[in-house]
Amino acid sequence: MLACSRQVVSKSDPLPVDGLREMVEPANPFLNRHSLEAATAWVDEALDALDRQDAPLRTARGLMLLEDIRAIQPIPAEDRAAVDGFAVQASASLGASVYNPIRFPSIAVAGGDALPAGTDAVVPRELAEPNGESHIEVVEAVAAADNVERQGAVATIEATLVRAGTRLAARHIGLLLMAGISRVAVVRRPRVRVLIIKPTKAGGWVDSNGPMIGAAVERDGGVISESVAVERSPTAIAAALVKTGVDIVLVMGGTGRGVDDHAAAALAAVGQLAVHGVALLPGETTGLGQTVGGVPVVLLPGAPAACLWSYELLADEQFGGLVAVILSSRSDRVK
Repeated sequence: MLACSRQVVSKSDPLPVDGLREMVEPANPFLNRHSLEAATAWVDEALDALDRQDAPLRTARGLMLLEDIRAIQPIPAEDRAAVDGFAVQASASLGASVYNPIRFPSIAVAGGDALPAGTDAVVPRELAEPNGESHIEVVEAVAAADNVERQGAVATIEATLVRAGTRLAARHIGLLLMAGISRVAVVRRPRVRVLIIKPTKAGGWVDSNGPMIGAAVERDGGVISESVAVERSPTAIAAALVKTGVDIVLVMGGTGRGVDDHAAAALAAVGQLAVHGVALLPGETTGLGQTVGGVPVVLLPGAPAACLWSYELLADEQFGGLVAVILSSRSDRVK
């Protein structure tokens, strides 16, 4: 754990709001700048495991898969046409040319259709000429499997389709639906509370941080449980922090050294301030801690560029976002 000044409140029942005023100091704690590596290590260690969820595959995009998924049948399950055309027995086309057209029964197939019994190739429509209502003429020989997607070409039986720990994307969902999978075991979506600290002079203020970070949270697979604008006072911020029912709290604004910056002091009063100050530019006033109930809290600067920069860089070297860290770093420790 990080060696830094912190105030720890006993993990008992949440403090009553009426008692917060006496505990919250108006002055901001002194900023101790920590390395980005130390800050990200604290994030990883502080995050709790999320619950396992059996989710419908069609709604699982962005969630972390908990188990390897293997093919229970070949994909595709049978030889099928790769193009629109006519199914034929390839050996019967040997010698076909414009001077020696070979007549075949007209067995029309569309791309994706299973090949009819007794056929092993597909002649594209543009290479076949109608000959009456029930036959075609082929002027170019085809080989077995020409224009055919063979059985098991995508995956054989027991092949691993998607590995545990993968965040499901559109391509995974399509593949698993092809395999006949309709539900998957995943990590539950993290519930995130967003607290936007109002500016001192809020006249004409338009919040950009809330929607911006909200979009990043949803990109990373999280759910915004609540997004609230909070008055710029120690007691108001502290009262918002002690609410329960989420997996992580993101506080935006009020993290600096100013006389009206109270986010760090409020967190220290109602929980634990583990880090205040990270070697980021922009973003040096970023803070980390926990509520009295053990919910991780991230203090993000109010300047939009610093706010987003801190959110992204406190994740991991792949810039996956803080919520992505909750998913990825705890997929092996699901409740």
